[in-house]
Amino acid sequence: MPQYKGASRQHEVRSTRRRKDTRLFGQRFSDFFNSGDGVVFGLFALPLIALLAIKVPLSGEVMLLLTWLFGRKYVRTDGRAFDFPYRVPKQAKVLDGSSNKGKSMGSGIAYLGNDLETKEQVYSGDSDLRTHMLVLGTTGSGKPQPVHANVLTPSGYRRMGDLAPGDVVCTPSGNTACIVRVLPQGEQEVWAVQTRDGRKAEGTGDHLWRVIVDEEARTVTTDVIRELLAQGKQVMIPRFHQPKLAPPYCRWIPLASVTPAGRHKCRCIEIDDPEHLYITDNELVTHNTEFLLGLVFNALVQNTGCIYVDGKGDPKLQKEMFRLARYLGREDDLLIINFITSGRDFVEKQADKVTNNMNIMGNTSSGMLIELIVSLMDDSGGGGDMWKGRAISFVAALTRPLTYLRDKGYINLSPEKYLEYFELNVIEELVFEHNGKYGEMF
Repeated sequence: MPQYKGASRQHEVRSTRRRKDTRLFGQRFSDFFNSGDGVVFGLFALPLIALLAIKVPLSGEVMLLLTWLFGRKYVRTDGRAFDFPYRVPKQAKVLDGSSNKGKSMGSGIAYLGNDLETKEQVYSGDSDLRTHMLVLGTTGSGKPQPVHANVLTPSGYRRMGDLAPGDVVCTPSGNTACIVRVLPQGEQEVWAVQTRDGRKAEGTGDHLWRVIVDEEARTVTTDVIRELLAQGKQVMIPRFHQPKLAPPYCRWIPLASVTPAGRHKCRCIEIDDPEHLYITDNELVTHNTEFLLGLVFNALVQNTGCIYVDGKGDPKLQKEMFRLARYLGREDDLLIINFITSGRDFVEKQADKVTNNMNIMGNTSSGMLIELIVSLMDDSGGGGDMWKGRAISFVAALTRPLTYLRDKGYINLSPEKYLEYFELNVIEELVFEHNGKYGEMF
C-alpha cells in the first residue's frame, strides 16, 4: 500500500488564523470600545478598577475623570458617527461615518438584509438606489428543501417532490396559497432543524426560516441558525396551530439543534402569498422570498414609488407586483406597460404568452454555454494565445460533463457552482472518485 508524506487537509491552517491584524494598538483599542461588547466591558471594568484602587491617593478623582471621558467618548451618541456595513438608517437620526467624513446624517431608506459576519443591518440610501446594483444569483436559488420533505396542503401532507405549479399549500395565517413555480435544485447537503419538543424539519444550508433571535424577528438561513445556536443564543420558530388568546411566548418553539442529514435531491417552490410562509414537516413554518420584489416592497411600505423594468418579460411579474400593491392598499398606484411584441407587428393579434425569460446556465446546451463563456474572455495580447487556447480547451472539457450532471438532476448549475469545479481536488473527484454515483453513462 503506497505511503504518502506531506501536509494533508487536516493539517491546513484556516486563512483567518494566518491573517495578521495590522491595525495599530490605538485603533484596535478605539474599535473595541466603539462596539457594544466594548461598552459593556468598560461599564463593568471601571467600577472594578475603582474598587481595587480605593486606597490609592486621588484615585477617586482620577476614576471620576476617566468615567466622564469614557461616557462622553463611547457611551453618548451626540455628535458621534456610526459605521454600518453600507449606510446608517435615516430613522436612527445619527451621523453616518460612511459619507462626508461623518458630518452628515444617516440616509439609509431601503433595507437590504443583514451582514453575514457582523449581523448588522444593511441599508441603501436614495442616491445609492439611483445607481447600478449587481445582484449575484440564479433563478430560484436560496430556498431548497429535499424532495422527501412534507408540505401541508388542504388535503394533507404531500411530498415536496410530488408538488407541481397550480397546487395549493397551507399558510400559517390559516389561508391557502397557490404554487407559482417549482424549481429543481439538484443534489445538495441537507440539514435537520430540530426543536426542543422533538419536531424536525429539513432544508439546505441556504434555506430560509422565519425566527426570533434576541426578541427580534428575522428571516435567516439554516447556516445562520446553526451559528446562532453554537453561540448559545436562543432561536425560536413560529408554531402553526396557535392557541387563541395565548401569550406571545406560546406562539414560538425554541430550536434545539441543527445536524447534518446527508445529501439529497432538492426542490424549491415559490408560492403566491404576501408573507411567503408555508407549513413543512411536523407543522413547522418555513419561508421563501424574492430579493428584487423585496426592494419593491421597501418602496411601497414607505408610501413612495419605484420603476421596475423586467428585461426577461416574465408574465407572472405583473401578478406579483399587483399582489404587493393590493396587500398595502396601493393597487390604484400600479401602472403596467408591456413592450414585448416577439418580433411581430403591433397590429397583429398576439394571444399566446410571450416572455424573454431564459436561464443561461440552467436551460442552454453545452455548446451554447461554451461559446458564451469563451466570448467573455479577454483578448490574450502580448503573444499569450497559447494560454487562451488552453483556457478554451479547459472550459470546453469542463462544461460538457457539468451540463450532463445538470440535465440528469445531480447539480444545480450556476456561476458559483461552475467556479467550484475550477479547483483541482474537485475535478479529481469528478473524474476519478465519483464511484458511479452519476450513473453508468458518466
